[in-house]
Amino acid sequence: MGNNNITDTEKLHIRLDENNVICIDPNSVVNQDNLVEPRHTNPENLVMFVNLEADLIPRTVLSISDEKGKGRLSSIAGGTLNLMKNQNGRDFDSSWTDYFDPKNFSREEIINFNTGIQAITGVFPDPMIVPAENTDSSGQGFGIDSISMQVNAIGLPKVTINFVDVRGKTLMSGEQNSPYAAFFHLPWPIFYLTIKGYYGKAIRYRLHMTSFTSKYNDSNGNFDITCTFVGQTYAFFSEIPLDGIMAAPYLYYIEKSVDVKKNDKEKIVTKRISKSSKGYTLLTSIYDEYKNKGLIAKDFPVLTLMELISKAKKLDTILEKQIFGSNVDYKVFGGLKELETVIQSYIDAIKAWTTINLSNDLYVESGVKYFKLSSQDKTETINILGPKDAKTLEYIITHYNSEIEKIVGYIKLQNKDGNADLYKKLKLDIINNVKGDVKTYYKVLSSPDNNHIAVNYNSLTKDVFDLQKNFNAERDKVQTLIERKMNEVVKDKTNGLGFDPTIRNVFAVLLANAEVFVRFLKDVHFKAYEVGSERKKFLTKDYHDETPNQDAIYPWPKIVKPTFKSSQKELTYPGTSDLINILRTNDKVLWPEIDFLETYISVITKKEDTLADKEGGVTKTNLIFEDDKESKQIKPVSDLLNLIIGGTPYTDKSLSSVLYEIYERGKYISIINPFNEKSFVELAKIEFENIQKTFEEDFDIIEVLKKIQNDKKFRDYLRAFSTNDRHLYYLDNMDTTLSIQNVLNNNFDIRANYV
Repeated sequence: MGNNNITDTEKLHIRLDENNVICIDPNSVVNQDNLVEPRHTNPENLVMFVNLEADLIPRTVLSISDEKGKGRLSSIAGGTLNLMKNQNGRDFDSSWTDYFDPKNFSREEIINFNTGIQAITGVFPDPMIVPAENTDSSGQGFGIDSISMQVNAIGLPKVTINFVDVRGKTLMSGEQNSPYAAFFHLPWPIFYLTIKGYYGKAIRYRLHMTSFTSKYNDSNGNFDITCTFVGQTYAFFSEIPLDGIMAAPYLYYIEKSVDVKKNDKEKIVTKRISKSSKGYTLLTSIYDEYKNKGLIAKDFPVLTLMELISKAKKLDTILEKQIFGSNVDYKVFGGLKELETVIQSYIDAIKAWTTINLSNDLYVESGVKYFKLSSQDKTETINILGPKDAKTLEYIITHYNSEIEKIVGYIKLQNKDGNADLYKKLKLDIINNVKGDVKTYYKVLSSPDNNHIAVNYNSLTKDVFDLQKNFNAERDKVQTLIERKMNEVVKDKTNGLGFDPTIRNVFAVLLANAEVFVRFLKDVHFKAYEVGSERKKFLTKDYHDETPNQDAIYPWPKIVKPTFKSSQKELTYPGTSDLINILRTNDKVLWPEIDFLETYISVITKKEDTLADKEGGVTKTNLIFEDDKESKQIKPVSDLLNLIIGGTPYTDKSLSSVLYEIYERGKYISIINPFNEKSFVELAKIEFENIQKTFEEDFDIIEVLKKIQNDKKFRDYLRAFSTNDRHLYYLDNMDTTLSIQNVLNNNFDIRANYV
């Protein structure tokens, strides 16, 4: 039958001559015997085919049993012209048709089959079981009937695919790897549609399924399925709700107190109260990571997204008060705007006059170009002189020079009183270079055209444009000064944002808050998976039908409950009052998802403010509130690790980084230093103290570390938290912590310092 191996490529004939010239002959290939032969078109490539695949994502990465932990791209349906892949991995054949013509087993064959069951179970089945050899797991009865595609103006495809399930075999057989499973798999999979024409290479589309409909075709007994897909588009944070990002730093209120001073005589206790939330503590840790990686400045403030929005809303009022209240009078800006308008009108008036009154008749004298008048009588000055006639050049110059002088005087008067900086910057009285005497711009010719009048067009337009250029320079001085003042206000840590609002910095705030939300979800997912075996005791088939054999209870399980009106079950929230006692959903350890949801809802609905200020009571307890974490002193455990620049370990507080740094630090503590067993125990205690101090308020990390009770559990976590990245280096005994890599890359040869 057909072969699905179409990945072989041709080996073109390549020749090298003595002059280092490479000659690639596209018409010749080298065969398996290393002989050159003419290149022929492979007939198997001159085909059209269609294939649909689905990237099935597992419910949890913690349960992947694959050695490398990789999800596989599984083909779910083949096209009509070239079926690409069989579900069971073999080439396509006609064995699937045996399903419609069941084999008849003789009585002797049935008895022998049941005897074999008796040998295993010790009980002979009654009634006897008929062998099930007519099943088909290949999915060959399910295929594509037709495809229609529309591509819009931005290249986004909309695809409609009609499938056929021959006599409903694939649906009715209920195989575990049925193509139907891909359409209803959670999380929703990404589909890949590959289309190849007769010539050229195949095109692959990445799709989302938007609808699935099926119906029974009574004319042929088949099931017809229609699916609609759209091209997947990438949108930043498309799957993370904005409310979640804004609420994350306020989740899980915490408060702790430490006795600072006691007065036994008066029985007064002074306590230091540290009030915050797990989310805010985690946010602080994430900002520290960004700073250590050089992504943001060292003095970057710890801001929640809600704080940033609140500060941004107040900026207009603060800027108006700080800039216009103390630095600049808004009347100066009004005068500058009016002056700009007058200068532009001045230029337009000069342009209009020269267009109407000057001809192209050119006269040159001493290198100066003069243009004669366009009027019939070229000796008349009627359009040049006349201070009261709006049509004359003299009126235009006199009028606009007077207007500019008035506005400049007004600006200087407003600017002098309360704007010392601007008064020094602005030099508006020297911007106008246009001469007040109009006679400087025209000349009465003596020869060859006696008494003809010509205008020095270049000098006139140059002076007007210099006026605009000088004004723009003075205006830019004001803008630069105001921008500097505004930036100072914006960067102010008390009244402004507290940082330079570049795109990088604004996104740092957004990403840090989003990372808090994602880490909480990962933490809840991990905790829920850990207690899955405990929840099996309560999640019976009456309340959970997601895994029929109850082989796994995934995080965020689908909970159902029986209804009294019908035999069907309805979807329900496990935290409802009627299920609390049955499923023990009030247990935060057993149900971390519900604890997260209840906390999240209480924050976004503002029922709980975890970062509000606390007030002291009437008891003899003095409260001292602190905002900043105390500095933590790291104790040395290894001469090699002491060479780390900065001397601070665990700067990257992502879970995978923490676990691998613990492993790698422990490896070099035990390998490099020649200690005995008791010494290693003491060093382990010191390192434990370092870890305890470093992650004192990183509650998500602490919860994970508490669950590591032995070496096997630790290695399982190393694989689970970084399956496709760090764990591959771990298997090759390579280090992943950057600070340790930098130390090991140093040249420790003593001669290196003297060469």
